[in-house]
Amino acid sequence: MGFSDIVEQMAIKKEQRRNLEDLKRLVNQLEGYDLEGIDEFLNEIRNLKELDTYKLLIEAVITSKLNGTKPLTIKEISHVKILNLAKSNLRSGNLFKTIFTGSLITLNDIVSIYSFIESVYYINICRKLNQNDLFNIHFIRLDERIIFALDDFDEIDLKNLPEPSPEYFQELKKVKWNNKKSKNFYKKLMELMSELTNFALDYPDLNKWIKDVSKYRSTEDFLSLH
Repeated sequence: MGFSDIVEQMAIKKEQRRNLEDLKRLVNQLEGYDLEGIDEFLNEIRNLKELDTYKLLIEAVITSKLNGTKPLTIKEISHVKILNLAKSNLRSGNLFKTIFTGSLITLNDIVSIYSFIESVYYINICRKLNQNDLFNIHFIRLDERIIFALDDFDEIDLKNLPEPSPEYFQELKKVKWNNKKSKNFYKKLMELMSELTNFALDYPDLNKWIKDVSKYRSTEDFLSLH
């Protein structure tokens, strides 16, 4: 091992120590919020740090998962019920509309769900995705299970899912911060998850993965707001 390698390893260890300190600091700050279920929620985040699953998920997001398979066409995608309703009723999520209209949930958040499902699907089948996999991801109502059942998505019977409606997405468009305390809590939570991501990936070169990880983060944000 050369001198530059030794220096790099020292820098990584120093960054890891700083990261752990930041994680502890953020958890302590979040524990100070008087919210029902906050202790259980933070315990689950602590457990994520110890599990390989979280790292596998993030790595799957930034991995090419198609083996020569063509993505679904615009015509095929147009038959996805949730996407059609979101497109018709939510703001697009560009910078101007998000900042100046106070939008918390946008079309971009809904679109990112499919990237999330694709990554989890990829982890579970342990191979590259084919055309049939892409149709399953978009058309077997996994999106509806996640949106309407969340933690119980794998237990709920499809017949018990509510029918997606324009009214539901119109209500999503109106979601705003209840107060400044809620907004600050969310910011601290996202900061904690960002530190956890860095910890899980052992401090990679940000330029190599930040664009792809942002897809994962936007889905994580949406589910946090749900």
